[in-house]
This record gives sequence, structure tokens and C-alpha cells, in this order.
Amino acid sequence: MTTLNKAPILFGMLALLLASPSCNPEEEDLVHQSTLDQWTHYNTTKGLPSDNIISLCEGEQGRIWIGTDAGLSVYDGSTFTNYTTADGLLSNTIYAVLEDKDRRIWAGTSNGLNLFDDGKWLPVHFFDGAEVSALLELSNSDILIGTGGYGVYKGNYDKNTIDKFDVVDDCTLCNSIYTLYNDSNENVWIGSFAGARRIKGQQSVTFDKTNGLAGDIVTDFHEDSFGNIWVGCVEGTTASRISGNQVEQIYFSNGSPQNFIGAIEMDDGDNMWIGTILFGLYKYDGSFMGRVYEGPLGNSVRSMLKDRDGALWIGTTTGLARFIVGSKKRG
Repeated sequence: MTTLNKAPILFGMLALLLASPSCNPEEEDLVHQSTLDQWTHYNTTKGLPSDNIISLCEGEQGRIWIGTDAGLSVYDGSTFTNYTTADGLLSNTIYAVLEDKDRRIWAGTSNGLNLFDDGKWLPVHFFDGAEVSALLELSNSDILIGTGGYGVYKGNYDKNTIDKFDVVDDCTLCNSIYTLYNDSNENVWIGSFAGARRIKGQQSVTFDKTNGLAGDIVTDFHEDSFGNIWVGCVEGTTASRISGNQVEQIYFSNGSPQNFIGAIEMDDGDNMWIGTILFGLYKYDGSFMGRVYEGPLGNSVRSMLKDRDGALWIGTTTGLARFIVGSKKRG
């Protein structure tokens, strides 16, 4: 199999600052009332390889996969199991984690793509030496692979194929991918250093500062219960919300001239949680964006995940926090 034609990469330094692939299957379980509004904090003293949490993903069996700058960890509810280059990972800096429908684990690293299958970490040689910054599985089982400088590729494990999905000629910023997201209408959203692109079939729409986005470096997407797409950016003072082709801004309560957004997640009460790099965690209840001071959180939130029980996992530069926010809504 051929490999990528290597080009200058812009992703590395900023990707270590911010990272948020998401992977959050849902069930109809209920959280017991006595556990609501409780925080739990995990760090190296509890078994993590590093307190610097970059990426999060929940597997089908409820295990939480945690990408750090010192290896990949999986938490089974009581114990952390850690993997590093000594176990076959191509790098200890883990930008993205994905569990596919066949329960294989994909790990995007600063030095290529690994696949954990049959108890072994295998390299996907096509991406040797490339920063693999985002991963997304589509409904047809194709895996989208975002890279730091080479665009988005589409891989199929069963067919053993890797093809271009969205590679923009002569645009290094467009090809420096930060995050990938699939909404309820099967639109693929690509966040790069040159704004956001919404792709469905042959149709593509770009959002950036020229048409209302808060900034051009896009770090995360999340769809709310109304079908709006929330967009986190490094630049600007606001969170951006896209409805159709219209962009509106949701303002923070802090009055800061700049809010670096690291991650966005929605809880089961339809509150949007916004993680920032300088000012910590915020919650938007539909009318007010207020700071969350409770819990063992630092001021730098880089990734978030809502698990199958409705709990929020918040990755920071000072460890991992879990917050029980409420019960699952009944179907």
C-alpha cells in the first residue's frame, strides 16, 4: 500500500493544546437520584499515564478510552490499563480514539494511525509519519481519517482500501484537520485551520469568519436537540451556532476579548457545555452562558464526552473529571 506524500504539517503544536473527537453511544438507563451533581477526579495518582487529557471515546461495552500526551488509557470502571510505544503505538501523543462497529480500536497519533485488533497494536502504513488528528465512523462502516496537513481520507477495513475523501489542492490550512462530526442528517462536518465544511454527497458548504463564524480554526462540533450545529473555534469571543446556512453567536458571561473553545457537549437536559482553554467550563441553559465553578476542574478543558449513562467526562490539563448531571430521558 502506498503512503501519503509528506508535506509541511501545521497541526502538531495546536493539537496538543486542544483536541476533542467524540464518540458517545446512548442507552435508556437511568442514573440514581442520589448520585446527581457529584464529581469524580482521575489523574496519574489513580492510574492515568498523564494528567494532560487530549481525546475521549466511549466503547460499546462502556469502557472509556482516554488519549493523553503519554499514551492511551482505557478505564473499565475500576482500573486503568495503559498502552504506549512499548506496546506498539506509533507515538504516545494520542489525538483521536475511535471504537468501530466491530469493536476494533483506532488510535490517531502524532506519528501515524494504529489499529488494535486481536490484542495487538498494528500500524496502518499509509499514514506512517503523519499526524492523525481526527477519526469518524460513517453509517456504511467507512472510517474517515483526518490528518494534520493532508486532508481527510476514507478507509474501509473489510475492503482494505484508503481513498481521498476531502483533500483541498494547494491549501495547507484546509487540509490541517482538527475535528470530524456526523450529524443526524448524515452531513459530515470537517473542522480545520480554515473554518468548517459541511459535506453531503457532492455538496459542500464552507463556514468561516467571512460568513459569520467566530474564527477560522475549528476545534469541535455538536448538534443540539433542535438540529442546530454548535461550532467551537480558537478565535473570537463567542460560541457559534449554525442553523441551515445561518450563523449566530452565543456570548459568554465573562466579557473576555477572546474565548478559546476546546470542546462542546450536550447533556440530557439539553444544556450545552462549553469547555474553554483559559476560563474552564461553561454551561448554556438556553438563555445564559454561565461558568461552572464546582468540581475538580482546572481552567483548561480540551475534550468532553457524554457517556451512555448521561454522565459528562471532561478532559483537562490537570486530569479527567466525571460529572453526574442528571437522569437519562425516557424514550
